[in-house]
Amino acid sequence: MNEHFIILETFQHSVRCCCPGQGHEYTVEFKQGDIWCLTKERKYIDCLGWYFLIAFNNEYQFYIHVEDIENLYRKGIICSILDLELKINYLNSKVNEALDELDRKAFLSYTGELNDVQSIKEKMKYTPVYN
Repeated sequence: MNEHFIILETFQHSVRCCCPGQGHEYTVEFKQGDIWCLTKERKYIDCLGWYFLIAFNNEYQFYIHVEDIENLYRKGIICSILDLELKINYLNSKVNEALDELDRKAFLSYTGELNDVQSIKEKMKYTPVYN
């Protein structure tokens, strides 16, 4: 599994304390451009499964169920930093292709999407990342 993920869409997630005897639950808002770093610390809870410790923007840590990470990734709400770079490369090639074909509609569509993705990348640059 990739170590760093970037938030593509702002969302709220309910975080539950996994500590014995504590059942506190609270909601955290994650914003576009925020970075999650999967730490090496994992916890298995009987009847619930695996939880990974996430370092969020180098400020805060919480445990999240592995299936929640997979669902967010599958829905396109989070992606790896490599995925983001690949998407930028793909959109650049599609913009160039639209220019070569003089396809104004495709050009405007791809440049709009490219601008959105590059905006997310710019937000990411100013977010500290765990090393």
